[in-house]
Amino acid sequence: MSTTPRPPLLSDEAIHSPELIIPLSTKMVRDVYEAARAKDAQLIQQLVDAIQQIADEGHWTPDMHELLNAAAAAGFNPYET
Repeated sequence: MSTTPRPPLLSDEAIHSPELIIPLSTKMVRDVYEAARAKDAQLIQQLVDAIQQIADEGHWTPDMHELLNAAAAAGFNPYET
């Protein structure tokens, strides 16, 4: 999975902010967002691994190189097997 740290969408300070009416509900919303982000990261990692496998099998196109570079820039690198 990506080693790039991803800060939460809502910080602890924002969750406990006096401007928020119900801080506990805000934390629950953050937890839902974080679960969605984790799922997104997992799917992106699976795609990066699939692209690398295709490349390893010799079915490579120049666009795949660009995709892997973009993924690496975002912190997603193929798993070494």
